[in-house]
Amino acid sequence: MKLKNTYRKFRHWIGVGIRVHWLKTFYLNFKLLPINQAIHFPFVVVGKVHLRSLIGKVEFQCPVCFGTVIIGKDVDNMPISYMPAQIFLQGKLVVKGTCIINQSASVVVWPQAVMELGEGVLICSGVLLKAVHHVTVGKYAMISSGCFIMDSNIHCIRDTETGVVSNPTQSIQIGDYCWLSMNTSILGGGELPNCSITTRYALLNKAYGEADSGCIFAGMPAKIVRRNKQRVISFEREREITQYFIDNPEAKTRFYFKGIEEISKNELKDFFSC
Repeated sequence: MKLKNTYRKFRHWIGVGIRVHWLKTFYLNFKLLPINQAIHFPFVVVGKVHLRSLIGKVEFQCPVCFGTVIIGKDVDNMPISYMPAQIFLQGKLVVKGTCIINQSASVVVWPQAVMELGEGVLICSGVLLKAVHHVTVGKYAMISSGCFIMDSNIHCIRDTETGVVSNPTQSIQIGDYCWLSMNTSILGGGELPNCSITTRYALLNKAYGEADSGCIFAGMPAKIVRRNKQRVISFEREREITQYFIDNPEAKTRFYFKGIEEISKNELKDFFSC
């Protein structure tokens, strides 16, 4: 058993050595981080990545270790995944745990802006995640392919009768365990409670004070259409459930368990690796 485990670890690290873009990984870490953090290589580049600007700051609110943030890993196999990821960091990026930024995703933090990424955040292909003021993404949030998240309209609009110009920028807050389906848009002022789910092409631009944890949002602008729902967080359990429905095509439902699901640390470690 020990020999088998040793072989698996050896094979894993050989694979990591082949997949990692070492030149960009070295540059990214030593450009952004103090030496005592950079030597651990918390940022790992494994795919096509354009490092457009790296004059900002990074704060780790978690242990600094190899591969805390993996950039360029293709996790959704979408056609757009073959485009490079883009990193534009001129403000502050706060990392609270392991994250994946898929190939072709764009993460943009303007000067004076703050972006917070919780543990287990998954940013899929074609996503634009842009902070002009403040964007917070809670732990284990999944941002599916093609989502658009930006806390500012960038350009100002003036009322021609009163001369009043409204602030085009408002913070965005995405709660823990949220699942943003493909092509969801969240604009300035958008706030999602924990365990929220959005349908495709949903548009959110306000705080939903009447929403409890576990709501499904749909429409443009989005409205609550279901309550007491949560994405199955465990990838292992989801595979088991999917296989059950494949084996039992006549089945309409299957009991899982009640309450809010947490993901195990071991599964998190396995999925969020190079």
